[in-house]
Amino acid sequence: MPVAMKRGMWSGRGTETQKEKPRPIRPQGASSRLPFLLFVAVLVGLFIGYRYLTESGLYRTAEAFVRQSAEIRSAIGEVHDCRLWFPFMVDFPDDAPRVDLTLAVEGEKGSTKVRVTLIRDREKWKVVSAAYEDRNGMIRPLPKAGKPVAPAGK
Repeated sequence: MPVAMKRGMWSGRGTETQKEKPRPIRPQGASSRLPFLLFVAVLVGLFIGYRYLTESGLYRTAEAFVRQSAEIRSAIGEVHDCRLWFPFMVDFPDDAPRVDLTLAVEGEKGSTKVRVTLIRDREKWKVVSAAYEDRNGMIRPLPKAGKPVAPAGK
């Protein structure tokens, strides 16, 4: 090989063109499906978590408390539907689980959102406090019943 050709290769002035810039390497195959698969996995996880929570004793205790509340019945009538809503929060003060649930409640005369706080005491969930939003948007507390609320069984 001539010396001029060798110098041209080292200096970048050989047969290669200077106009092409290096392009990033794109992996082929699953990368285009990865966002879709992650989206589906998140949806499935949320659905399984929602089903697990709504079939638990925790949710059944909160729902029974709301359905038996005289204040809720006077505000929206007989309760037809009670669904888990957002936000909900789990906390562990003093090594005992404490859960705040928000329930969307529909009745004969209207609908409202009820916030219920429960704690786990001796393998049972107990309602600590509850409040609902009235028709004017005011948060009204719900008094706790004197006797423990029995969760609705299946």
